[in-house]
Amino acid sequence: SEWQRLLQPFGEVLTDSDVLDAAQADLLIEVLAGWMTGVLAAGLFLQLVFGLLLARWWQALLYNPGGFRSEFHQLRLPPAMAWLALPVLALTVIGLSGDWELLRYLGVLLVAAYFLQGLAVAHGVAARRGAHPGWLVALYLLLFLAMAHAVMALAAVGLTDAWFDYRARIKTSGRNQD
Repeated sequence: SEWQRLLQPFGEVLTDSDVLDAAQADLLIEVLAGWMTGVLAAGLFLQLVFGLLLARWWQALLYNPGGFRSEFHQLRLPPAMAWLALPVLALTVIGLSGDWELLRYLGVLLVAAYFLQGLAVAHGVAARRGAHPGWLVALYLLLFLAMAHAVMALAAVGLTDAWFDYRARIKTSGRNQD
């Protein structure tokens, strides 16, 4: 495929530096190539959403100071979407191939969407508990150091928030500024 051709230099670097042998590098390139279209779509989706959030924050600074913070803390995808996302994500995890590529790409986009909801949950819970900002700094540091695992954990939090509504269950601390 085209992705395999584009990723081939990466595989060559891995074999030249003795990180992987040629067979392992070829297998890695094959697996990565199957996910690249979805990852690219998720990256574009996140760029668009972060641009939108940045614009909303700027607008809130001008006309409604503090408004963006409370809006972001309440960010929530519709619960019906979570029910639709469950089978798609389950089939994505199973690892279907062939004609199911579009479903796999949709699964990656759903992970990106629920990742954003998970971030909103983390910020909302930290605000309601009056937590030290260091907790959020640690979260973003974890995102930097262990991105794949942290993204999946936040996506799981975002997905399960559709049913458990974590922010509504957290009692507001006296230190809360909302």
